[in-house]
Amino acid sequence: QAAPSLVLLDLGLPRLNGYGLLEELRSREHTRSVPVLVVTGNPSLDVDDRVVPFNVAGILLKPVEAWRLLERVRHLLEPA
Repeated sequence: QAAPSLVLLDLGLPRLNGYGLLEELRSREHTRSVPVLVVTGNPSLDVDDRVVPFNVAGILLKPVEAWRLLERVRHLLEPA
């Protein structure tokens, strides 16, 4: 099963709990190490203890400038 290279995730999804999705991604072998970049409108999220255990690759606060988002995505997709 192919895994995505990166996941952009808004935790405030309309019908799906973003934290539940994070838990699901981390529980599956093929998506466990996929970088997750959280984009949110919640300014207190960067200290939210519920995100820390999921080892997210970063958090961007909305509204986010396109150049900043692209810069983070490029950095996360660079070969190690």
